[in-house]
Amino acid sequence: FLEFLQEIIIMSYFNRTIMEGRERMIIHLKNGKTYDTDRDLSPPERHILQKMFAWEWSAESVEHFRKKRDEAVCVGWNGSGPVQAGSALKSIMGEMEKKVKNRLCQRDAL
Repeated sequence: FLEFLQEIIIMSYFNRTIMEGRERMIIHLKNGKTYDTDRDLSPPERHILQKMFAWEWSAESVEHFRKKRDEAVCVGWNGSGPVQAGSALKSIMGEMEKKVKNRLCQRDAL
């Protein structure tokens, strides 16, 4: 079930585009920036991003999301060690954090 949920979350966030004969995953941020996950993120960064999609929707607080983000960056890809997050990943995760805050504010308003 978790894999199915993660796929739904990923599909809602990404724009799939056919480029160079293959499907690409493009992220459009609210500030107008666009990131091609193949071009702009390293494989370890893509792995971290996949983890963070699940936490974007399940974190119980902004602090919880930040903790999971920091853990993912420290652990790296399959326990390979810390990953140096580039500007693209930082921007994407910054927007994800804003979405967590908005989700929690809406939940608390109910």
